[in-house]
Amino acid sequence: MNKILIIDPVDHVVIEKLKKDFIIDYDIKISREKLINIIKDYSVLIVRSGHRIDKEIINNAKKLKLVIRAGTGFDNIDIETLKNNSIHYCNIPKVNSLAVAELVITYIFALSRDLIYTNNSTKQNVWIKDKYMGYQVENKILGIIGYGSIGQLVAKKANALGMKVLASVKNMNSEKNKIALENNVKLVDNETIYKNSDYISVCVPLNDETKNLISMREFEKMKTSCSFINVSRGLVVNENDLYEALKNNIIRNAAADVYEKEKNKSKLFELGNIICTPHVGAMTIETQKKIAEIVIKKIYEYKERGIFYD
Repeated sequence: MNKILIIDPVDHVVIEKLKKDFIIDYDIKISREKLINIIKDYSVLIVRSGHRIDKEIINNAKKLKLVIRAGTGFDNIDIETLKNNSIHYCNIPKVNSLAVAELVITYIFALSRDLIYTNNSTKQNVWIKDKYMGYQVENKILGIIGYGSIGQLVAKKANALGMKVLASVKNMNSEKNKIALENNVKLVDNETIYKNSDYISVCVPLNDETKNLISMREFEKMKTSCSFINVSRGLVVNENDLYEALKNNIIRNAAADVYEKEKNKSKLFELGNIICTPHVGAMTIETQKKIAEIVIKKIYEYKERGIFYD
């Protein structure tokens, strides 16, 4: 019987349904050393963003036939080495877009009203209303860098809140232009977003062009009252420059769900004017159930095609 290794959190239904036809091992705290040693025994690897699947791991995976990225993107997986080893791979794009978009809106409200500060001070019985004078989001300008599936949903929700929305898009086409017009979104370049936005949300994939897309040069162009949000990938933003921009009040505050090195302590954690969450953009019950259904379907599709054999 073929063996499946799951090394990142998935909905329990994945294990319950697949264990009828496969041997399932579930280890979300697996070390790199252990993964290198045991990967040789598995036909399928299910991973999200918590581990980097590089050349060394793949070359040790002598029986591996399929890698499923249970989410969007392949930035943590060496696709070229998978190809060289004739290992099939797939991801599950767009399913998490709504959850991530809702998180962006959550950040906008939390940053606008200084909810972290006010929560912490009130719990200490410190009642300082005047210090935490917030902003209303209506009529404020939201700049969205990356007008893909997540960016489009963020724009739609922000528009419903009465915000004015600017967005930039790399590959313009008639469909994206139509969507922008329908949602009252003005498509502009990044420079216009930096200079005019009250809130900026980065929603681009990580690739060679977007690595370090946002650095001190960009922060210095933003309003000092700007709230900056990153839900894309940590390496899209120069983390040291973000730290300096926040520490020196070049921008007002920020929220980050992704980091240069996840599961490592970041300098950003030292600051009081940033909300930090542990890459939870896709972590809603509804999203994870949808992803689970697709993961199960994909594995059985590959099984029916005769990809797996003992």
